Amino acid sequence: MSHLDTDGARAISEAPPPLTRAALSLAVLLPLVDADVLLGWRWAGALATPLLIVYFVCCWPRIMVTAKALLLLCCALGLLVLLRPSGGDTLLAALSRMTFFPAFVAALALLRAAADASATVERAGRLLVNQPPSRRYAALTAGGHIFGILLNIGGLALLLDMTKRANTLDAAFGEVRVVELREKRMTLAVLRGFSSIAFWSPLGLALNLLLACMPDVAWADVAPYGFAAAVLFMALGLVFDLLENPRATRPRAARADPGGAWAVAALVAHIAALSGLALAAEFLTHFSFQAILINLVPLYAVAWLIGSALRQRQAPLSHAARTLRDKGVARWPNYANEIAIFAASGLLGVILADLAPRAALESAIVSLDAPAGVFAAGLSLAVVGAGLLGINPMISASILAATLSSITVPGLSEANILLALAGGWACIIGFGPLMSSLVMASAVIGRPPALVGLKWNGRFVPAAILLWCLALLLVRI
Repeated sequence: MSHLDTDGARAISEAPPPLTRAALSLAVLLPLVDADVLLGWRWAGALATPLLIVYFVCCWPRIMVTAKALLLLCCALGLLVLLRPSGGDTLLAALSRMTFFPAFVAALALLRAAADASATVERAGRLLVNQPPSRRYAALTAGGHIFGILLNIGGLALLLDMTKRANTLDAAFGEVRVVELREKRMTLAVLRGFSSIAFWSPLGLALNLLLACMPDVAWADVAPYGFAAAVLFMALGLVFDLLENPRATRPRAARADPGGAWAVAALVAHIAALSGLALAAEFLTHFSFQAILINLVPLYAVAWLIGSALRQRQAPLSHAARTLRDKGVARWPNYANEIAIFAASGLLGVILADLAPRAALESAIVSLDAPAGVFAAGLSLAVVGAGLLGINPMISASILAATLSSITVPGLSEANILLALAGGWACIIGFGPLMSSLVMASAVIGRPPALVGLKWNGRFVPAAILLWCLALLLVRI
């Protein structure tokens, strides 16, 4: 074989595999959704719907039963709403909402690809895991929050996997009791930090779903209160850790990576930059927050990859394109369950809000004559209660938010309603044994979800719910 033939064979062998039809369907869906949210072209959202159907058909075997049931319910309700007066307009709005969330998940996957390709994430994780016992819980709580914002549920799995690998019998000086104690403390720290994202993060799926269901509320309206609630939520977890784990039982930690502090600072800087850019764009433009994010996140991912390539003296554009393709677009089919649930939540929120008897609901709310704070606390408890029954907050919170956005609740602003629902979401995802984040966390560490949620977290979460309801009774926005 000639030299040219050898080079050609090597190039063919090194060529990336072709993208699947599921990934390609989302790639074509993205610009259509962007046209919908950026320019208000509702027909573009309708054109994106067949592409989303292709994605679900291709990924159908890997979609869980509950998500399949939700998708089938969406089909039935979509047909039902067409029988109503102005049902076409309602369906168009529902399809717009339904196609937006898969596009947003796909955009976040590109940001995750940029983070995965950076050595900063691994180095920051090592620093957090190897903190001295007196600082380890606080460090991992902050780490769960930071990794969750940048990598979503993948960040939760990544950091928990790192804690599992670091928590060896040798590191615990041969004491099985110490290994078990460290496992519990580190798992709860990461899980609580991750859960608190729901209060405020502009990149979090929870807050974005609620903001989309309540379009009159801006992120800037709720972010300061949500961020304060997230800090207090994590601080409460630290208090419980100190009360439940005497210092005498804590062993020494391994020596930390000296460059880890810079890595953590870099991740925090990325979050601050993204949040700041989103906030500035919301103030300076007339575009919706969802339109801003779906464009800002991929652009930021490209900029991050170009910066990393320049530091590593690689070709920046080819490095960015290759990484986004292989670690981002190619992995879109892996998010089939999340995309199915979020798509269903978006459509159900719009349709059920339209089908709800608004006048009767408003009269019922007024007739209750309950203080506004009591009603807000009840909404939060409703999300928690539904979660304990296995109903994902994506469904319960979105339906409540969409329904209440068209109803006047005396003395209660839409921002208050949104925060009440976000608080219930934050509390239940680390407590309900059927919640996807808790199921994933339990799978990583090899423990039953009921043990981690109801037993390990069984004192903290009820206390957090109680204090959150008290805050809703006292604070108005």
